[in-house]
Amino acid sequence: MWRAFGVRQPSHAMIRWLALATSVCMGASCISAARAETVFFRSAPVPLSPMAARLAAQRGTAVQPEPGDPIGGVLYRPEGAGQFPAVVALHGCTGRLDPVSEQDITHHFTERGYVVLWVDSFGARGIQQECGFVPHPVDLALDAYGALDFLAAQSFVDPTRVIVLGFAQGGTTALGLATQSGYAQNVSPHRFAASIAYSPHCYPGFATVTVPTLILIGEVDSWSPAVECQAMMAQRTGPGATERLIVFPGAYHGFNLLGLRDHPTEVLWHYMEYNEHADHAAWAAVVTFLAALEH
Repeated sequence: MWRAFGVRQPSHAMIRWLALATSVCMGASCISAARAETVFFRSAPVPLSPMAARLAAQRGTAVQPEPGDPIGGVLYRPEGAGQFPAVVALHGCTGRLDPVSEQDITHHFTERGYVVLWVDSFGARGIQQECGFVPHPVDLALDAYGALDFLAAQSFVDPTRVIVLGFAQGGTTALGLATQSGYAQNVSPHRFAASIAYSPHCYPGFATVTVPTLILIGEVDSWSPAVECQAMMAQRTGPGATERLIVFPGAYHGFNLLGLRDHPTEVLWHYMEYNEHADHAAWAAVVTFLAALEH
């Protein structure tokens, strides 16, 4: 059953995608999919600028933040009543991951008892891809916080145990959300408990984080260079939460995307290839990371 939250119903394309995504098979066996539901929610409200807030205070007027954009995604939940820990998953500049990759990643988390919400930042906005542009990080952060607020309102989710997980552009957003600035951290009463960033861009300002953070990147990734992350980590001085970087030798961009296993590709002159060894090693690191959070 579709659950609508005051915004448009899913398109025929989304319905076809969901039908494919929930019946993905790999080789002779099929992934046992958790219950999937297309959900709709709003991005977090756009915060007032410092000047607007100051002028409103001086004039004694009440100025409300602009409501966020209507967006949505696909929610996967394990069987049972909960309360479950949860993952807000953010895609890269090409939009939602291919069904094989998304289902594979989802299965990893749901079999550990996590709810997973894949945020679709592009679909409701009519965007095909943003690889030739650099979206303002606040826009993507607002989507992540909107998803966090949505999950926090669900009876089957523990709002204190929601992790942000991102890939490529989404990984950069996930990493930024873990920093002191948090991009737009004052737009929500909730906070992410941890951050996992696959193939992000690493900036000097990301060297100090406020929640446990795991960064996973390929050594020969030309799109998100590992050397950026290594340089960032070299600037860490000790304060803040735990931040760990793992660089996988010989791995390219998209090394964990199972959908690339038989079909390596190139996007904007950047080579992308699945790497089974790196993928398995990265998930083993994620399991260790999750175990530390769970105890």
